Amino acid sequence: MDEEVPKIKRAFVKTMINVYQDTQEHAEKIADDFIQVFMDAANYGFSINHSMAYSYIGYISTWLRYYYPLEWCTAAFQIWEGKQDKLNRVISFAKEHNIQLKPFKFGKSKSGYYLEKNSKTIYEGTTSVKGVSSDVGDQLYLLRDKQNKTFTDLLMDIYDNSQVSIKSIDGDLKPGTYDTKELYNSFNEDELKQLDKLVKVKSKTVTIGYKQTFAVTQRDLLNLILLNFFSDFGSPKKLKSVYEKFHKTYKPKNKRFVGKSQKYHECLEYEKSLDDDNFPLITTLQNEYDLLGRCLTTNSNIPSNYAFVTSLGVRSNKVIVGLYSIKHGKEVKAFVSKRLYNSSSIVKGDLIKVGDTSARPKTIMQDGKWVKSKTDKDLWIDSFEHVNKAN
Repeated sequence: MDEEVPKIKRAFVKTMINVYQDTQEHAEKIADDFIQVFMDAANYGFSINHSMAYSYIGYISTWLRYYYPLEWCTAAFQIWEGKQDKLNRVISFAKEHNIQLKPFKFGKSKSGYYLEKNSKTIYEGTTSVKGVSSDVGDQLYLLRDKQNKTFTDLLMDIYDNSQVSIKSIDGDLKPGTYDTKELYNSFNEDELKQLDKLVKVKSKTVTIGYKQTFAVTQRDLLNLILLNFFSDFGSPKKLKSVYEKFHKTYKPKNKRFVGKSQKYHECLEYEKSLDDDNFPLITTLQNEYDLLGRCLTTNSNIPSNYAFVTSLGVRSNKVIVGLYSIKHGKEVKAFVSKRLYNSSSIVKGDLIKVGDTSARPKTIMQDGKWVKSKTDKDLWIDSFEHVNKAN
């Protein structure tokens, strides 16, 4: 640099004077200014301490990607969340290595992306769900090993996981340590009344302890239910009803065990009485798009021309429509004429049956003018009919 910079300055000043008739003083001032910028950039730009760190990071990342592709992809999904171009490349890399990416699921997912090594599967985290608290997925994951056969029992673990210890006493109560579910399933009404009396008089033979509490709100649970997070326990429609019944009926802060036991069994019976039917397809798709910004549901039995309207962009002479194919699980962009749009009353959230379509030359900017492309085509919808209107 010490040798080359003076040569650059002399050549620049000479050119400015001989070619552009500049003065010596002004030419040298310009030269000094741009050379200072050049020197500042050279001194900062990728010095050894900068380039060496980047080299190590690049080497380590490459090594991890080669030997631990599942772990590398999981970290990449977490770090690059929201950067779709990068995520698309990670998805392609995952497919090449037979790594599956699945939506969130109770017992498999945490708040962030989480891997299951044996099945080479990465589960999406709950933080991607609108309105769900940042650590809810981690809290619910702690309950994965509980042997709950009903959703009511899972709700008990979340909202009332206290323990009752009964010492050896004269009476009918069997000594032991019980969580609330065990207590309600092991003791009859008379035994629970006896227990309530012992608690009321603050008998030392009964001790009530509390396990870890879970800060899971009503909004957290309902949003996860609507997205089929708890699919092992039933359909979203059924579980929503169960949760609303439990939330309204069972009060964890009540002190009388006999009353809470009655409410618990009432919720159990209510859950057993419900059919496992689901919401209408359009409701499911609307819930997914509202809470995730994308649709998840696919159905190979649905005709390929059935599509869910995800977005509408009205322009002066056309309308850009986002369509989700339920059969193929993909979203595409199409165009509708203003005339068809104005006569159809189509809105975001509609389920439509696409009729005639056409491929028309794409309008592109070329040499400062908008022209019709000779190679690229846009998909136009020339006719459609409503299957279901948005709610």
